[in-house]
Amino acid sequence: MARNSIRTAAVMLLAPGVAMTLLTSACATTTCTPDEVSLDRAVAATLGAVRANDAGALLQQMSPDGVAFGIDGPVVPYKILSANFAGRSGYYCDLFNCAGREGDMHRLFQMGQIDKSLDVKHGMAGVTINANTNDELDLSYSWSAQCRWELVAVGYL
Repeated sequence: MARNSIRTAAVMLLAPGVAMTLLTSACATTTCTPDEVSLDRAVAATLGAVRANDAGALLQQMSPDGVAFGIDGPVVPYKILSANFAGRSGYYCDLFNCAGREGDMHRLFQMGQIDKSLDVKHGMAGVTINANTNDELDLSYSWSAQCRWELVAVGYL
């Protein structure tokens, strides 16, 4: 009898914790929907990071799987981008001011006319920014499991 009382007491004490864990898990698995407002924030943060030469802020916008550069370019792993940014070499020099010279892509990361295509069903977004009549920047984003837009590709014409 005492054994059943202890078991019942233990279940009663653990039950609120288990219920809270289940509730927390349910909240964590609630799907979040990609939206245009959060895409606008991600684009502004991406542009702002490059314009401010803030490599750390740009890395925060990038997918942990890496980013493709150029039309049909290979995906550059996040680890390589992080190393380039830390060493101020490679892709860092393409995106930011490096050794007193503006990177080839740096000038494209400015506000201009923005055209967006948002595919909520597949969690993808394309953003084209016309910096002027001759230059165009294409940014591709993917909606992550962390409920945020992540930069997955950078292309330019």
